[in-house]
Amino acid sequence: MNYKDKLPVILIAVVLAVVFVAIPFYNPQKEMLKRSALPELLSKENVITFDELNRFLETWSKFITKKYHLDGKKKIDYHIDKPRKAFPHTTLKWIENEGWDVDRFFEIEKRLRAIIVYIVRKQGSDKVIRSLENQLAQTTDPEMTRNIMAMIDEQTAMYKDTKDTKFSDSEVRMVMPNLEIVKDILDGKAIYRPAY
Repeated sequence: MNYKDKLPVILIAVVLAVVFVAIPFYNPQKEMLKRSALPELLSKENVITFDELNRFLETWSKFITKKYHLDGKKKIDYHIDKPRKAFPHTTLKWIENEGWDVDRFFEIEKRLRAIIVYIVRKQGSDKVIRSLENQLAQTTDPEMTRNIMAMIDEQTAMYKDTKDTKFSDSEVRMVMPNLEIVKDILDGKAIYRPAY
């Protein structure tokens, strides 16, 4: 093969190398959380801050990886009992050695799970509302208009009633742009290791 015959092969190899190096792949181990564009409004309640969220997700990843959430082969149900009673002393000591108060560590986990449920329900309700609004724009029948308006009001009330008062709007705004990664980390489907 002479140089002219090798040139297309070389060009293809270079293009492929550039594509594989330049295009980032989704890697939950390296993905950093995105800060919300909205300012975080801290109130008197004990809200989760962005830095605390990062630290929690990193520790939670270790917690799951080291299988501390398991007792032998059985998953511990600490939602029924207090974590201090549900987990062995060695697990509680490990959490404290990671720099956490045990109660705060599990409070953050429960709050994040509640926030995720709220966001998912709200997103579903928002889709239904958009669909109903499209139908409303297309109808001229007054009875149909009243029915659609009643369904929109119903959907709006439905997700507002599901908001748990144990978390704040600032926490919702912080988790929303990171919903999938936070959910995957809590469920043990991804490991969070922020790049410092």
